[in-house]
Formats: sequence, structure tokens, C-alpha cells
Amino acid sequence: MTRRSESTGDGEIRDVTRTTSPGLPRARSGLSRRALIVSGVGIVGAGVAGALAIGAGDRPVAVDAAVTPSATPTPASGPTRTMAEVRADAAASAGRQFAGSPWQASPVGDVGAWASAFALWLLRGNVDATALAPQALHDRFAAAGMTGGEAREGALIFYTAGTPDSVYHVGFVDAVGAGGTHTVEGDVPGDLPPDRTFVRLYGQPWDGDVVYAYPAYRAAS
Repeated sequence: MTRRSESTGDGEIRDVTRTTSPGLPRARSGLSRRALIVSGVGIVGAGVAGALAIGAGDRPVAVDAAVTPSATPTPASGPTRTMAEVRADAAASAGRQFAGSPWQASPVGDVGAWASAFALWLLRGNVDATALAPQALHDRFAAAGMTGGEAREGALIFYTAGTPDSVYHVGFVDAVGAGGTHTVEGDVPGDLPPDRTFVRLYGQPWDGDVVYAYPAYRAAS
């Protein structure tokens, strides 16, 4: 079973279940979890010269200047962190739980569903988004034309229930190669309560219904 978080009218995100292959993370059936509060801050401008997005073949390419300022999650001043810096933080975070972590200081407020808090902490300075739930974070990238079906190093991976409007979890793609798509994900495995989940490295995505988003990175000097 996997989990999918659906928003309720009282500001909560409640988990529902979906059947997947045996051995995959199971849903936290019946658990009610505090919603990630969607920021009221508007989407700001596109990255400046020198900002990089992830291109085909896992190679950074220049951010498309045609992307309008209102439709990109890249800060107006441009991304501040290189892909190597983000990957180093991701690797160093393996095994860490929410309590006492750097991403605990995010506006999530409590342990909640903290996969987004971890992903946004990794991409701090590169993504202009605060405390967005996985679906809202995906939608920010989709509005900018920065999503797709290709796994690329440095991308975000969004798990869905089969459609782009059913995102329930997010992780970070650390590497892509002949050995598979390696991800680093917070708030897993799904059969543990959120105060006991941790950051885990996967050799392959644990579900096939995924979509990717391609953040911008600062060019390495």
C-alpha cells in the first residue's frame, strides 16, 4: 500500500490508501496529519543569467528566458546553490528523522507530512516556495513548464495516484544511471508514524506513477 494525502475542509491532510506491489511502503491508514500550509506569497521572477536548469542527458542548461516571472519557482535573484551542494546535503541527511533536523525549522509547524519540508530545505535558495504540500509544489513547477517524465539528476520526483493532480509524496533524485534512478526521500517508510520516519536512500523509485520537476541550480565555479 502507498499513501496519498488529500486535503479536508478543516485544514487537515488525511491519508488514504492505494494498493501497490508487495514490499513497497505501506499507507498510514486512518492517520490524520496536519496540513502543510500553502504560502500566500506570490510566485516571483525568473532566474538571472548564470542560473541553470536540468537539461536532457542530466546536463544543466540555461533557464528559458521565455518563462514568465509569474510562472517560475526560481527566485528572482537566481538560484544560490549548486547541484553538488544540494546532493551533498541529501547524502548527509540519510537516516535523520524530523525531530532536531534543519528542516524542522520550516513553517510546517509540527512533524506532519514532512517530505516537502525536507525537499524544500535541500533546495533552499533555489526554489521560491515555503511550506508547500507535495501537490502544490508540483503545480508550481508545472505552471512554469518545468515538469516531465524523464528522471534527471537533481530533479524532484513526485509520486502520484496515477494523474498529475493526485501527488502525495516528493523526493529528490540524487543520481541516474545504468544502475537505476537513486532517490533521497524524507518521511519514509510509509508504514511508520511520522515521528519515526526518516530520510532514506532508494536505488529505484518505489512506485511507477511518478512525474519529475526540474529545479534551477547555480553554475559551479
